[in-house]
Amino acid sequence: MPAIDADLHQMESALAGLFARYADCLLAQILQSTACNATHSIEQRAAKWMIAAAERSGPERVPLTHDQLGMLLGVGRSYASRVVQKFKAARLVETRPKAFFCQECRGLQAKACLCDTVSKRHFDEVPLPIPPWAHGSVTSLPEAKEAFAEAWARAGLTSDDIAGWQQIQDTASMR
Repeated sequence: MPAIDADLHQMESALAGLFARYADCLLAQILQSTACNATHSIEQRAAKWMIAAAERSGPERVPLTHDQLGMLLGVGRSYASRVVQKFKAARLVETRPKAFFCQECRGLQAKACLCDTVSKRHFDEVPLPIPPWAHGSVTSLPEAKEAFAEAWARAGLTSDDIAGWQQIQDTASMR
């Protein structure tokens, strides 16, 4: 049993490091977003949000309405629609109901501020905590996830145990 306790203590320590990294990156992103809202034009911020959405969903069809874009920018739907129409007139985007297509992503990127790039760079620069039980060096987030999965397996935890714990956390956070 002492070996299991030591493994769990090491896992807790490494998880604490991951949470500290997450908190650091989240705070940096919040501060960057606040500075962005204060200094960049709505057009620059709209281009930034549209590029970010295209990176996550693919440029073929980005499910983002004018109303949602307006909420992200802190402006009304009509103002967001005027900005989108400017991008459409410049042939940067094509619109469809409840979505847009990124026709010229490089042109849209040229209109965007660089705040997301700054946040991504910070995320890359904050060191990953290296779990003490990891064999070799852990240099990326996927490698860290793999090391945690191996540790969970050694502790006798299955993916069902972890999924069950996640459901408990999700239920608790809804209250």
